[in-house]
Amino acid sequence: MNIVHHPNQQNQMPVPLSYAAHPKPDFVFPRRPPTPIQYQNMSPMLAKADPQSPSRSLYSAASNHSQHTQSHSNHPQERHPLLSWISDDIRNHMIAMLGEFMGTFSFLFFSLAAVQTANAKPDTLPKLDFLSGSPSLLQIMYISFAFGGSLAVNVWVFFRVSGGQFNPAVTFGLCLIGAVPWQRGVLLVPAQLLGAVATSSLVSNIFPGDFKTQSNLAPGVTPNQGMVIEMMLTLLLVFTIMMLAVENHRGSFMAPLGIGIALFIGHMIGINFTGAAINPARSFGPDVVLEDFKGSHWIYYIGPLLGAFVAAGLYKLLKFLEYTTANPGQDDDGLDVYRVVTRPVPGMKRRHSGESMNSLTPLAAYH
Repeated sequence: MNIVHHPNQQNQMPVPLSYAAHPKPDFVFPRRPPTPIQYQNMSPMLAKADPQSPSRSLYSAASNHSQHTQSHSNHPQERHPLLSWISDDIRNHMIAMLGEFMGTFSFLFFSLAAVQTANAKPDTLPKLDFLSGSPSLLQIMYISFAFGGSLAVNVWVFFRVSGGQFNPAVTFGLCLIGAVPWQRGVLLVPAQLLGAVATSSLVSNIFPGDFKTQSNLAPGVTPNQGMVIEMMLTLLLVFTIMMLAVENHRGSFMAPLGIGIALFIGHMIGINFTGAAINPARSFGPDVVLEDFKGSHWIYYIGPLLGAFVAAGLYKLLKFLEYTTANPGQDDDGLDVYRVVTRPVPGMKRRHSGESMNSLTPLAAYH
């Protein structure tokens, strides 16, 4: 792009020729280049900005935990005496484990409580079929919405703590693509399982009636069919997490909503056939509390793990093919003019022009 240099204005920022010849009106974001005075006021802030702090994917903190730990060690801070003897690595792992326990507990508490409510409330709507015990459409909608909404809210709450996974299959998939270190993943899974057992025990004791929250195959569904159904439903959930939460884009902050909708869709389909576990922890908790591991319970572990494995393969394939070049501009924020008239600070990594407004790296003016 041609650049216009105004004479006798050494400190002014160069202006793209297109903007100099054909000024454009403002839209949602200002599309005119900043004035020299505005730019001079912005320069100190841009020079001091942290390129990683404005906008990151939900799981970037977990994938870069070692770099953050090193930076904290270079700038030690005073901590409570009870924490002073714990290394940063151990403390961070403990925080993540606590976050996964609390998040799994909260997510499954409201979800399983909804299942209890749906089972206890008399339903006058027609059944899906004439098989005894089959859920009605109203029950399916109610339970699906409860699971999806509970997951969305708790992911939004806990993603800053541990990533908001609450699912061993999700953790497995994120470890496969490198979004979560294997060492961290091995520690998170027991916390998730323990949270599921704790919340299942609480729900079974505080809500009246039989504890009917186990995932079971419907009559006529074979174990192999159930395993494939669980695999496909988990594939949707895990791939949604990878594309919305792992990938950094303008809509990253809305990822929990998309993740909740993915689980909602999975339950809409799977409840009538497998109970829609889509989560080994969700099946493990009620099985332990009821001390009843049915002969086909293995499908609720193998199926979701296979789904996570396939999702990781699809994600890696898209990354290998550099999928962002196939449909460019999807994250365009209307601030390309700022990138045209500026260049990265030496030593800083320049991000592509499709990054969101909050993802801009520190910039410096051309001299």
